[in-house]
Amino acid sequence: MRSWTAQLLWAGLCLAMLTAELQAARVAVAPISGGALSAAEARVARSLLVHDLQKAKPRDLVVELAGDPLPESPHVLELLTQAREAGADELVLLSADRLGDKLMLQVRLLETAGERNLLTDAMPVASVEDLDTAMERMAAALARRQPVAEGREVGSVLENEGLNTRRRTAIHQSSLTAGYLWPIGEISFNGKARAFTAAWNLGIEDRSFDAGYSVGWRQGPALLLYSHWLSRPRDICPFVGGAAGFHWVRNKDDRGQTSLDDGFHTAAQAGLILFRTYDFQMVLQGEYAVTWNDTQDRAWFFSLGIRP
Repeated sequence: MRSWTAQLLWAGLCLAMLTAELQAARVAVAPISGGALSAAEARVARSLLVHDLQKAKPRDLVVELAGDPLPESPHVLELLTQAREAGADELVLLSADRLGDKLMLQVRLLETAGERNLLTDAMPVASVEDLDTAMERMAAALARRQPVAEGREVGSVLENEGLNTRRRTAIHQSSLTAGYLWPIGEISFNGKARAFTAAWNLGIEDRSFDAGYSVGWRQGPALLLYSHWLSRPRDICPFVGGAAGFHWVRNKDDRGQTSLDDGFHTAAQAGLILFRTYDFQMVLQGEYAVTWNDTQDRAWFFSLGIRP
């Protein structure tokens, strides 16, 4: 009997938590304050923020508080009262001030009932033209209740953060890699314990994939085509993919003479791209590869690389 009661209590608790999670909230966005934007620019920026926040929180209702842009710092308590009268559960305050040649955006997310601060953050913007991207980043941060910097992605990095925002086409990318191979089996690569490898890679990179060709030395020259799926547009980006091409392996024959034993080469690859949102990146890659020649040379590879 006690077990049934405990199960019913647990089910009721889970149902209550699920109901609270699914319950829609009303979020009010106050007029933008500060003197850095014109009235028209402030209205457009707030409209973009409301639009992006509604996309990020589709179950909630995002509304604009009535009023014109505020030239000075707002009276927070008055805006909280106005938001409560509008039936809002949360209130977003955004200000735009000039700091030298750049704009400084400051955002606050407040709970209207308890008058609690849920999030406070700031974000520099190089120019008014970057406000559309800045509002998208602000909306994502408000929806997740996380700092704006944690939402940095390829395609949404602002000009003042070191990368051009308008990144629409694939980017040409080159890299240099070096590492070692460890043969598998007694006859692969003449039974070597390990061998040095190096490669120069040239290709293109988009938000979620890269592709190109590689010219390298893998105990013999190799010419490969590669492609990878890039899992996330963040500074630490795991990837998986493969490569295929031609490989000429330096092997010794039965008479002890060295010759190039050529064959088709395939490889399964995985690794990490570090500092992906920067213009200088590091690559760690492991792979399993087979050269389909007379001895079917197989090996594990591990390499480190840079993308200057």
